[in-house]
Amino acid sequence: MRFQVYHAKNPTFQAPHPSLNECSWVATVEANDLDEVFLLTNHIDKPWWGDDGIITFKPDSRSTSVGDLVLMESGGRWFRCEMAGWTEEKIRY
Repeated sequence: MRFQVYHAKNPTFQAPHPSLNECSWVATVEANDLDEVFLLTNHIDKPWWGDDGIITFKPDSRSTSVGDLVLMESGGRWFRCEMAGWTEEKIRY
């Protein structure tokens, strides 16, 4: 599946979370689920933006974190990264 990853322009990593207008589209990721998107867009042992299956629009991006948004392209469902897991969001763009 393909996912679009949006990072908050001015992250606070806590509520209130930024709106879509306050986020930048940083990458499109091929992954099986949201948890894999999170792993693929985090600096673990190297920068994440050069990995296979990732189209990066903003090189040198930080890791995906609390408050960031992910769009599941199939179905157009939006999810927000939380302290533990994901929350589905109702976003129109």
